[in-house]
Amino acid sequence: MFRFIIFIVLFNLGVSADTFTLKNGKIIYGKQIEKNDKFLVYRDSDFFVKTIKAEDLEKVELNTIDKDPSPSVKTDPQPNPVKNTESEPVAKTA
Repeated sequence: MFRFIIFIVLFNLGVSADTFTLKNGKIIYGKQIEKNDKFLVYRDSDFFVKTIKAEDLEKVELNTIDKDPSPSVKTDPQPNPVKNTESEPVAKTA
């Protein structure tokens, strides 16, 4: 068990992540495994291997951060404001 913990600690020291920006605005962090003109294969923060179609990619940045954050998919940090749909009470007149 102790060897396993040491392995995990040493493995995480050298981890870097790549940033993949999709055309729909999503930002994905992972480690690029393969890229060609049809698709990009990457490993996410949970060590799952996933594929993105090349036509969906806006930008690929390699070695952008020292450690792979969780979750592996980020969205626009500016949330859409919620509009108040309730109407204001109307004063009744006699």
